[in-house]
Amino acid sequence: VEERADYLNRMGECYFIGKGLEKNIDLAIYFCEKAVKLKYPRALYTLSIIFNNRREYRKSTYYLVHFLKMKDAKINTHILLCAA
Repeated sequence: VEERADYLNRMGECYFIGKGLEKNIDLAIYFCEKAVKLKYPRALYTLSIIFNNRREYRKSTYYLVHFLKMKDAKINTHILLCAA
């Protein structure tokens, strides 16, 4: 399940930045939300970045807070700076 969730999140990231695929924010959100349903912490952070980029700050904060609350989340300095 974790490998599938990681794959879904990576697909979302690829669609978000347009790496190897045509950039498509709606598909990026779709794939990341699928990964979130599989309880993959990194997908919450990815969604936070996507919504922050779209200037939808409430949604961005929502996903970031949920990411920070997950006990399986791997939090690094960059993520803490984003949260600040």
